[in-house]
Amino acid sequence: MTAEPEPKPNVVIRAARADDAHAIRLVLIESFPSADEADLVEEIRAGETGHVEFVSEVEGLLISTCLISEGRIDMHPVWCLGPVATAPAAQRCGIGSQLIEATCEAALRRGVRAVFVLGDPAFYRRFGFTPAVPLGWSTQFLTPGVPVDAFQVKVCAEVDTPTGNVDYHHAFDRFV
Repeated sequence: MTAEPEPKPNVVIRAARADDAHAIRLVLIESFPSADEADLVEEIRAGETGHVEFVSEVEGLLISTCLISEGRIDMHPVWCLGPVATAPAAQRCGIGSQLIEATCEAALRRGVRAVFVLGDPAFYRRFGFTPAVPLGWSTQFLTPGVPVDAFQVKVCAEVDTPTGNVDYHHAFDRFV
């Protein structure tokens, strides 16, 4: 007799609301070694620049968060993915992947030309991200010790996205 597979949790993905702020902060603090990412999200959320923020929940409990914020190449707007976090107890179930896909789709509906991310190429490749440097983009986060392939792009629209240096929201400067 074979064991029945565990049922997948009923995941709800939705736009973040103002009353999610505390739960989002807790997920970020649980998922990263410091509160820097939580502080970053709060600063972006409080600012004037655009952002798209989604969360996922299971049975009313917020378990993951994903943010895309506006950046620039010269005067041209682009979007930068991150931070992305899933509560440790809910990791490796595909919930974070579903959330990244939904957030990127929402950005595409907004007419985003390209989304940039600094992260594990093996993970982000499944979402259509490719190394950005060979395509003509750079960022201040490519410091010694950071693999060049970690800076990636997902081209979302059939329009020319200018190449050059991608300037993330100024709140990210704390990570340089």
